[in-house]
Amino acid sequence: MLHDLLSEHLSAVEAVVRKLKEVYVERYEEEILTDNRVNLRIRVRFKSGYLLELNEANMVEESAIIRLYYRLPVMHPDHPVSDACSPPYQTTWQTG
Repeated sequence: MLHDLLSEHLSAVEAVVRKLKEVYVERYEEEILTDNRVNLRIRVRFKSGYLLELNEANMVEESAIIRLYYRLPVMHPDHPVSDACSPPYQTTWQTG
Protein backbone atom coordinates (compact mmCIF):
# COMPACT_ATOMS: atom_id res chain seq x y z
CA MET A 1 0.00 0.00 0.00
CA LEU A 2 1.27 3.46 -0.94
CA HIS A 3 2.71 5.51 1.93
CA ASP A 4 0.21 8.07 3.28
CA LEU A 5 2.52 11.02 2.57
CA LEU A 6 2.83 10.11 -1.08
CA SER A 7 -0.86 9.43 -1.37
CA GLU A 8 -1.65 12.86 0.08
CA HIS A 9 0.88 14.53 -2.23
CA LEU A 10 -0.57 12.89 -5.34
CA SER A 11 -4.11 13.77 -4.27
CA ALA A 12 -3.13 17.40 -3.70
CA VAL A 13 -1.47 17.68 -7.11
CA GLU A 14 -4.45 16.07 -8.82
CA ALA A 15 -6.82 18.49 -7.08
CA VAL A 16 -4.81 21.47 -8.35
CA VAL A 17 -4.79 20.11 -11.90
CA ARG A 18 -8.56 19.55 -11.79
CA LYS A 19 -9.11 23.19 -10.77
CA LEU A 20 -7.22 24.61 -13.77
CA LYS A 21 -9.42 26.49 -16.21
CA GLU A 22 -9.18 26.69 -20.00
CA VAL A 23 -6.65 23.87 -20.24
CA TYR A 24 -6.38 20.49 -21.86
CA VAL A 25 -4.61 17.89 -19.74
CA GLU A 26 -2.67 15.87 -22.30
CA ARG A 27 -1.04 13.61 -19.75
CA TYR A 28 -1.51 12.78 -16.10
CA GLU A 29 0.41 9.71 -15.02
CA GLU A 30 1.15 8.48 -11.53
CA GLU A 31 3.68 5.66 -11.56
CA ILE A 32 3.85 3.84 -8.23
CA LEU A 33 7.19 2.06 -8.12
CA THR A 34 7.10 0.86 -4.52
CA ASP A 35 5.16 1.66 -1.33
CA ASN A 36 7.46 4.61 -0.72
CA ARG A 37 8.45 5.77 -4.21
CA VAL A 38 6.45 7.38 -7.05
CA ASN A 39 6.98 9.18 -10.32
CA LEU A 40 4.54 11.82 -11.55
CA ARG A 41 4.25 13.09 -15.13
CA ILE A 42 1.84 15.84 -16.14
CA ARG A 43 1.46 17.71 -19.43
CA VAL A 44 -1.04 20.58 -19.62
CA ARG A 45 -1.79 22.73 -22.66
CA PHE A 46 -3.29 26.14 -21.91
CA LYS A 47 -5.72 27.94 -24.20
CA SER A 48 -3.13 30.73 -24.51
CA GLY A 49 -0.77 28.30 -26.26
CA TYR A 50 1.55 27.66 -23.34
CA LEU A 51 2.50 24.09 -22.55
CA LEU A 52 3.50 23.04 -19.04
CA GLU A 53 5.17 19.74 -18.22
CA LEU A 54 5.93 18.44 -14.77
CA ASN A 55 8.10 15.41 -14.15
CA GLU A 56 9.05 14.46 -10.63
CA ALA A 57 10.31 11.48 -8.69
CA ASN A 58 9.61 11.33 -4.96
CA MET A 59 10.18 8.91 -2.14
CA VAL A 60 9.46 8.76 1.58
CA GLU A 61 12.25 8.30 4.05
CA GLU A 62 11.90 8.76 7.82
CA SER A 63 8.50 10.54 7.65
CA ALA A 64 9.57 13.00 4.97
CA ILE A 65 9.03 13.25 1.22
CA ILE A 66 12.35 13.44 -0.58
CA ARG A 67 12.35 14.84 -4.09
CA LEU A 68 14.77 12.77 -6.13
CA TYR A 69 14.14 14.57 -9.40
CA TYR A 70 12.07 17.52 -10.56
CA ARG A 71 11.67 19.09 -13.99
CA LEU A 72 9.22 21.80 -14.96
CA PRO A 73 9.61 23.07 -18.54
CA VAL A 74 7.25 25.76 -19.80
CA MET A 75 6.89 26.14 -23.56
CA HIS A 76 5.25 28.64 -25.89
CA PRO A 77 5.29 28.44 -29.70
CA ASP A 78 6.77 31.96 -29.98
CA HIS A 79 9.42 31.69 -27.26
CA PRO A 80 12.29 29.39 -26.33
CA VAL A 81 11.84 26.76 -23.65
CA SER A 82 12.12 27.90 -20.07
CA ASP A 83 13.19 25.00 -17.89
CA ALA A 84 13.37 24.68 -14.12
CA CYS A 85 15.13 21.56 -12.88
CA SER A 86 15.97 20.32 -9.47
CA PRO A 87 19.53 20.80 -8.33
CA PRO A 88 21.81 17.78 -8.24
CA TYR A 89 20.96 17.21 -4.59
CA GLN A 90 17.82 16.01 -2.88
CA THR A 91 15.08 18.25 -1.53
CA THR A 92 13.31 17.09 1.61
CA TRP A 93 9.93 18.07 3.07
CA GLN A 94 9.50 17.32 6.74
CA THR A 95 6.11 16.35 8.05
CA GLY A 96 4.56 17.73 10.97
